[in-house]
Amino acid sequence: MRSGARRSSPTLLRFLSITFEPSVAARRIGSHAATPGPRRDELVTSDPRRRDVRPTRDFYRDLYRHFAVERGPAGAPSRLDFELYELPRLFRDIADRWEDLFQPVPGRPDYRTFITVGVLVAALSVDAQLTRSGVIELLSLDVDTGPLGEAGSADEQT
Repeated sequence: MRSGARRSSPTLLRFLSITFEPSVAARRIGSHAATPGPRRDELVTSDPRRRDVRPTRDFYRDLYRHFAVERGPAGAPSRLDFELYELPRLFRDIADRWEDLFQPVPGRPDYRTFITVGVLVAALSVDAQLTRSGVIELLSLDVDTGPLGEAGSADEQT
């Protein structure tokens, strides 16, 4: 991390988790566009059918193996970059697409593999397992950190 950079504070995280209601904010600043908004108890924050996703220690070991603490030469992503830009999308996509993911072990539908292109990396693969409690655990992470089309990348080796 750069010397003035800070990690997210608990106060910032609480702020980000607060539901923003435009109608309330508009009334507070005196806007004429203020209209009654939905009641707080009517807001739905997530799909109740979506499974929870939990990364394991091995998943984070893989993440730390692939990414340095600081950004690399030529703008290679850092651990924090990956955690901010890739992880939320991974959690969402794995939870939403669980039933359609590749089953690497025949006869074991509780194991799945998610393969996708990344926002910051060329490609990534995540192995996951559905636990008895219905939580999806992320077991491992494999990342192609080379830029797309670079000599020696997975695209050009086939």
